Parts: sequence; C-alpha cells; structure tokens
Amino acid sequence: DTLRLYFSKTVNAATLDMTQLFVQAAANSSAPVRLSRGVIVNVTATALTVVLTQNDTFSFAYLAPLLTRLNASFLSTDSTAYIRDYQGNTAVLISAQAALAASHYVFDDRLVQVSSFDLDMSAGRMVLHFSKVVQIATLNPAKLSLSYPAGPSIALATSTVPVQIDSASATVTVSTADLNAIKAAYPLANQAATTYLNIASGLCIAVVGSLSDTHTLLPVAAFVPDTIPPTITYFEPPQNSHSHILTMSQTVNTSTNILTLTNNKNHTATHNP
Repeated sequence: DTLRLYFSKTVNAATLDMTQLFVQAAANSSAPVRLSRGVIVNVTATALTVVLTQNDTFSFAYLAPLLTRLNASFLSTDSTAYIRDYQGNTAVLISAQAALAASHYVFDDRLVQVSSFDLDMSAGRMVLHFSKVVQIATLNPAKLSLSYPAGPSIALATSTVPVQIDSASATVTVSTADLNAIKAAYPLANQAATTYLNIASGLCIAVVGSLSDTHTLLPVAAFVPDTIPPTITYFEPPQNSHSHILTMSQTVNTSTNILTLTNNKNHTATHNP
C-alpha cells in the first residue's frame, strides 16, 4: 500500500505533510478523501515513496471505485505547503477540480488474511480481524473450525453471522450446537493454550474483490472461558426402568455428576458415579 510522488525538482522530504494530500476517484471531485499520515521508505532527488497507513487503506475500501483502477486514482492538495524545496519554496497547488491523474497503478490482489481472532465461550461470540475490509455478507462460518495441536477439530457448522456493515472485523455468533460440540471435545477451547482456529478456502471476499486465504492453527488473541453454570432444563422420571433422563442446558462432564432425588415422603436416593 504505497504512494509514489514525483516532483519537477529536488524537494526536502522532511517537509512532506501527508494530511494536505487528498485522493479522489475523478479529475473533478467535490468529495476528495484526505490522507492521514504515512511513512517515507524511499527518497531520491525528485521522488518519494510513502507507505500509507492501514486506516487510510481501510477507508478507501468503503469508497469504491476510489483507487480500484487507474482511471479512478487522482491526487489533489488543499494547500501549497504540503512540501517544500531546500530553499523553502512551497509546491504548486493541485486543485480537486483539476486533480493529477495517476501515471501507474497496481491492483491489490493479495488474498484476505485472518490476522487474529478473539473467542468468548461464555457469550458464544467469535470476532475475526482481517487484513482487508471484507464483504460481511460473503462470510461463511462453516469454513472455520477450532482445534489445537494433536487435538480434534470442530467446525462451526451451524454458527451464523449477524448483520454488520462491511469492515475489517466481523462477529460470528457461535451456535449452541457448535458450543456443545466444542465443549464435548475437552480440553478444546477450555483455555487459550488449547484454542486455535483453522480457516478453509472460501471464507469471505474482500470489498475490492480478492478472495480469502487459508490458515492452520492460528492461536487465539483474546480468550474468555465458559463460566456459565449448566442447568437441568428437562427431567424425565423413570417409567418401566430405573433410568432417569436429564436434559441439560449445555454439554456437561458426566463423570462428575452427583444426583440426589427426593420423593414426597422425603426419602432420598443419591447417584454418585
């Protein structure tokens, strides 16, 4: 994500003020987009190469067709003082009504990366952080699975994506069925050390059109364990057998269950496996 500026004479790179530069999608625009800042990575006598900030590149994604092709890439300034030469002379103004067209353009076809993810097992919520702004409507949670080294892999088969604006971060609502499957694969997602994400091909599409990349065993960034106590949601007493059927609110460790039953004569029976 670089911007290369060519000048008619030698300039003093130290005087460059990126906040006085604008990009726009047409030569004549009433809504140019101001740049915030950048890092100069290469300097010659009459040219500067600047790496743009992630905030700037993310903001461009919301403003297509801005900077998505050569004929939608123009530069303007709101002042002559965006740079000076070594004699202190300011530059020539480039009006937003007569912007400078880009002479060269390279399309950003890099695959979308999931740079990190957060998981809250209590809230049933996963947040994905991407390297680009993505089309949230294209996000397919079934392409995600949780695992840990040498452990099982549980896909988010029935999880969903709530309505969100296109962004570089997306929230996935982990379904109750998927949460129970994850908990049944203990110690998967019991702690940060056993929480990793696998990403299959076809997870999402970027706003600028590039596809998502795959990844194996991406470690969780922020992790909240399951702290919700299980409850009995349904109890079926024995009919023709001595079996009691209990339906729980979530997956439980059956080896730790201690069950006490009391009848109407206050007689008790305890099951302690």
